Amino acid sequence: MTKLLLWTILLSGIIWQDDDYSKIFGADHQQAMEYCQTEKETINAVTQKYKVPTNAVMSIVFPELIRYSTFKNFFESTALEYAYTKGGSKVADFSIGRFQMKPSFAEKLELALQTDNTLKVKYSTLIEYSTKNLQSQREKRVARLGSLNWQLIYLCGFYDLMQTKTKNISSAEGKIKYIATAYNCGFDKEEATILKWMKRKTFPYGAKYPESHQYNYAEVALDFYTNHALDLF
Repeated sequence: MTKLLLWTILLSGIIWQDDDYSKIFGADHQQAMEYCQTEKETINAVTQKYKVPTNAVMSIVFPELIRYSTFKNFFESTALEYAYTKGGSKVADFSIGRFQMKPSFAEKLELALQTDNTLKVKYSTLIEYSTKNLQSQREKRVARLGSLNWQLIYLCGFYDLMQTKTKNISSAEGKIKYIATAYNCGFDKEEATILKWMKRKTFPYGAKYPESHQYNYAEVALDFYTNHALDLF
C-alpha cells in the first residue's frame, strides 16, 4: 500500500463509524457535554484570544472529558504532584485536570514551541518562567495544569504546533483525527507511529486492555466535532 493511499484511507473522513458514542458512554458523555456548556465562556475566551477554532480544539480533548467523568478519582494525587516536583516526569508522570494533561506533555510542548519563531512569541506565557530553578518550575507547571484556563492555553499551543505537521491533510475531519491521535499517543512520536495509533481501539481504558472492548480515540473526537461541537461552540 502506498503512503498516499494510506493517508487517503485514514484521513479522508469519508469512512464513518456507526457507533453512537452518546449512547455507548451514556451519562459520562452527557456530563462531558454539560461541562463544555458550563465552561463555554471560559473556553471561548481563551480560544478567541489565541485565535484557534474552539470546535476543533475541544474535539481533540472531548474523549478526555468522557474519561475524566469515569476515572476522575484516579487523576488527583498530592503524593504524585510532590514526587514530580522533586524528581521530574521520569519519577512521576500522571494525568491532571479535565484534559488529563501530563507534566511530560507540558514539558515537551514548552520545548517544541520554543523551536518555532512565531509560536514562541505567541505562547511566551507558557515558555517563560520567573525562575531558572527546575524544582520551582515543576511546582508552577503542576499548578498550571490544575487550572482550566492554563490547560486551554496549553491546548491552543498544541493545536497551533500541530498545524505544521498536518498541512498536507486536506480535510478538516482528517486533521481532527490525526491531531486527536497525536494528543492521545504522544505528539512527539513519528508520523508512522501516529498513523498506526489512528487505527487502534484503546479508549477509554488504554493500550494494556483488549481492543475488542474499547473504541478508537480519534473516532470519538471526530464524532464530537461532526455532531456536537458547532452546536455547543
